[in-house]
Amino acid sequence: MRINYHYDIKNASKEKKAQWAKLQRLDMERKLDDIKSRAEKVGNLSDWDKESIARVEKVIQDVHREQFEADIDELLRLAGLHSGLEKRNFLMKQANARKRKNDEQ
Repeated sequence: MRINYHYDIKNASKEKKAQWAKLQRLDMERKLDDIKSRAEKVGNLSDWDKESIARVEKVIQDVHREQFEADIDELLRLAGLHSGLEKRNFLMKQANARKRKNDEQ
């Protein structure tokens, strides 16, 4: 039986795409750790080398943040809550509390 891998990649399920993204993130983290350990041995990095490492660390941090927020959304959904509505209600309460505090001053 012939398998059409191009079709499988192009029409991958959401789960497959999520798994590929996770593997890509893990690979990026592994390579960053390798680069950082080699940088310690090399020493005397250029400003661009330092900036490159900082940029990759920022990307990884952003990916972790997005995953964290997705996990919170999933937990709220499992609890029977809508994350968007809950967030909006929270922000409105927070803004009202700030406004009351400013009005008192």
